[in-house]
Amino acid sequence: MLKSSQARGWLILAGAIAFVVAWESFSSPLLYGQICEKGQHADNENCSTYHIVLVALWHLGKFLNSWEGALTFAATAVIAAFTAILYIATKRIGEISAQQVDDNRINQRAYLWVAPLGIAPFGMAGKAHISVKNVGAIPARDVSWFINHILCGNGKLDSFPTDENQFYGHNFVIHPGAEMSRTHRFRLCHDQAQAFRVSGGKIFFFVYGEVRYLDGFAEKPRCTKFCHRYDSDGLETIPAGKPFAGHSELPAESMRYHQFGNDAD
Repeated sequence: MLKSSQARGWLILAGAIAFVVAWESFSSPLLYGQICEKGQHADNENCSTYHIVLVALWHLGKFLNSWEGALTFAATAVIAAFTAILYIATKRIGEISAQQVDDNRINQRAYLWVAPLGIAPFGMAGKAHISVKNVGAIPARDVSWFINHILCGNGKLDSFPTDENQFYGHNFVIHPGAEMSRTHRFRLCHDQAQAFRVSGGKIFFFVYGEVRYLDGFAEKPRCTKFCHRYDSDGLETIPAGKPFAGHSELPAESMRYHQFGNDAD
C-alpha cells in the first residue's frame, strides 16, 4: 500500500495536471467564440468573445426563449395526456375493486337448497317431508317457508301459486352445512287416494313451495322455489320396525324434480 505522504504527492500531481489542462482549454483560441447582439439600430451589432461553453449555453437559452410558447403547449399536452391516463387507470381500478366485491359476495353468501325426504305415510292422512340445507359460506337468517301440495293428472303442470298468509318461521337461522327438516301435513279423500294408487303413474302428487332468507349481504330476501313430483309407480309399503309400518309411502328416491316450479336467486 502507498504511504500517506506518497498518496498526497500523487494527488497534488493530478491536481496540477488538471489545472494545466483547464487553463490551456480556456486559453486556446479554438475554444472561443463570439456572441453578437443587435443594438438599437438594425445595422449596429455588438459582438463579444466568450469561451465556447458559454457561447453554446447562450445559443441554447436563445433557442428555448424563441420556442417558449411551443414548449409550454407541448408540456401542457403531456400533462393533459398523463392526467387522462391516470383517470382511466383509476376508473379501471375502481371497476376491478367493485367486481372483486361482487365476486366475494357471490362466493361467500348463504345459499339454501331444498331436498326431498319423501312422503310417509301416504294416504288419506299423509305427511310430505323436505330438508332445507345451507350450502353457502355464511349463516342464512330470517328463514321462512311455505309448503303445499297438488294432486293432478297433468304431468306438465306449470302453475304453483304461493299464499303469503301461509308462510311460517321467524328469526330462524341455518348455519353453513346445517339443514332443517320440515313436514307438510295433508289430507286426501278416499276417492283421491284410491285413484292415485291405481293410476299407473298417470296421476301426480306435487310437493312444492318457497323458502325465503337473508343471504348475509343483500337487504332484500332471497328465495328458493322447489317442486317435487311423485307418481304411483313409486309407492311402497313401509316395512316393519319403522313408523307407520304397513302403510304406503313414496320414498325420496322415487321423486323427480319437476320441470316447472324450481327456481332460486
